[in-house]
Amino acid sequence: MAQQTIALGASANDGTGTKARAAGSMLNDMFTELYAFYTKTPINAQTGTSYTPVIGDAGKLITCSNAGAIAVTWPAHADVAYDAEVSIKVAALGAGAVTITGDAGVTINGVSGGSVVLDGQYAGAELIQLSTDVWLAIGKLV
Repeated sequence: MAQQTIALGASANDGTGTKARAAGSMLNDMFTELYAFYTKTPINAQTGTSYTPVIGDAGKLITCSNAGAIAVTWPAHADVAYDAEVSIKVAALGAGAVTITGDAGVTINGVSGGSVVLDGQYAGAELIQLSTDVWLAIGKLV
C-alpha cells in the first residue's frame, strides 16, 4: 500500500482537512498493513528435490527437507511478477544440499557463478529483489 496522508486543514474546524470517516479508514488501512508486516513468518514446506518459488512465496520462508539434493530455480519476472523489494527466505531442514539458481535472465548477487548453495543442514538465506530479475542473497552460503 502506498503511503496515505491525512490532511489536517489550514486551521481547526475550517473544513479543508480530511473528513473523520476517511481519516479513520486510512488509519485502519495503515494499521492493518503494520500488523501484517509484524506477524509470524508463513512457512512453505517443500519435501521434493526441486522447487520454483511462486507469487504466494513473497514474504515467506521456504523450507527444504529431503535427504537428496534440492534444486531451487529462482523464476524470471516474466514468469512470476513479484512486487519491488520483496523478500523470500529459504532454509535447509533436511540433509540434502540446497542449491538456488536463477532462471534464464535472473541475476543473484552475493554469490559466484549465479548459484547459491546453503551451507548445510539448518542453514538459510534471504533473497531480496533489488530490481526486475536482480536479487541479493544474504545468509549462510558456500
